[in-house]
Amino acid sequence: MIKFKTRTGSSSILVILLVVTMVVFGVLAMMSSYSGLKMARKTAQWTQDYYELESKAEIMLYDVKKYSASKHCSIKYNKSRLLD
Repeated sequence: MIKFKTRTGSSSILVILLVVTMVVFGVLAMMSSYSGLKMARKTAQWTQDYYELESKAEIMLYDVKKYSASKHCSIKYNKSRLLD
């Protein structure tokens, strides 16, 4: 086993290891927050698309109901006219 006579570099090595560890944790925190931001943006886009499509569906449903009501009235009118 090698024994060193001086310990002048041990504190420098500990500081370097501490700095490297802090950098690694900082990078991991940045990656985590970035992935959270991407997920939040995607969720916001999905929500916006959902409500946009929902409103278009409501407009189409209104048009279908309006069309079927006008057809129903004209059929009643035609039947009553035939009975006269």
